[in-house]
Amino acid sequence: MISRCKICEAPAQGVYYGCIACKSCKTFFKRNAEKQRIRRCLYGNNCHIINISNGHICTCCRLKKCLENGMDTARFREPWKNSKQNKLIAQNSNIITLKTPEKLPTLNLLAADQSDLTSDQWKLLSNLLQCYDEYSGLLIGRNYLHEQNKLPVKLRYKPVTVIELITSLMRQNPLLYINNRDFIDLSENDRALLLDNTLVYTTTSSVNFVHSQIGLNDLPVFLEAVGLISHPSYIPTVQQVAHRIVPDSIIMKLLFAIISFSTVQYTVYRDEPPRNLSNIARILKIQDKYVDLAWRYLVYTYKFEWTVKYFSDLLRFLFVIHDGVRKAEEVKWYTNTIDSLTQQTKDVLTVED
Repeated sequence: MISRCKICEAPAQGVYYGCIACKSCKTFFKRNAEKQRIRRCLYGNNCHIINISNGHICTCCRLKKCLENGMDTARFREPWKNSKQNKLIAQNSNIITLKTPEKLPTLNLLAADQSDLTSDQWKLLSNLLQCYDEYSGLLIGRNYLHEQNKLPVKLRYKPVTVIELITSLMRQNPLLYINNRDFIDLSENDRALLLDNTLVYTTTSSVNFVHSQIGLNDLPVFLEAVGLISHPSYIPTVQQVAHRIVPDSIIMKLLFAIISFSTVQYTVYRDEPPRNLSNIARILKIQDKYVDLAWRYLVYTYKFEWTVKYFSDLLRFLFVIHDGVRKAEEVKWYTNTIDSLTQQTKDVLTVED
């Protein structure tokens, strides 16, 4: 699979400043993000989609697209960073209505030609990120936010629309399994058992991640709606989950892939006899491959001390997600959707065998 630049759709050559991109867009962002001026779109923010053929037409919208897709000046090497530049970029970022998560200071992101990751690991990372970006439902969330912002304030984030949003995002999650070659190649028994044990965790994690990416978890009216469709006591859990999401979106996406191969039997009681994986050694090998990829990426990006902190934060995130899953067991529409998606995913994979 050839990765495409998230900015102009040209063939990607690495992950630069937090985004899969080509070197042209990498250079563009570094050059324009440091300039001491704020550009405005001459077309009233109605430019056509920025791509390889028209990216040069509007510097403002191309820079905006870089920021929307995760490029961050905090990832510049030290000589490029100064307070005036950061102030100007912050002003540019305010033009964008979507939330750009705060990130820890870094040296750089991996590039295919200089990273400690092997060529195979780079391909795996690229494929996993592209799969998540394509099937996570982030675009669904952004469209929902856009449509809600067009409504009168009193009509926004009604419970019925919040349920529709969450359900739509949940339906996207099985695609992360169906399009993962490591998962497809497992036996039918092992796929079914992993889906039963992990789909609720990857789905809950991904839905909350999308909410945080677009800023929904920061809106009191949205949280109030979440309380109405579940239980008011669930609101603090949602806030804790949002707080525990680590600022690096790439490592969060890797975490979802790691969870999907988790062999841990979580303490959620069901009226079913115990089942065992038929080839746990193979699944553990896949786990090791993904965890090693995450570790190498973090060490290169943040160095050792921040890598340890990130892994600690990821564990805290999983604890909070488990608490959320436990509470969600009492929300009938949510559990029914999970059960339905689990069975549908099993059926799709069986037909494709």
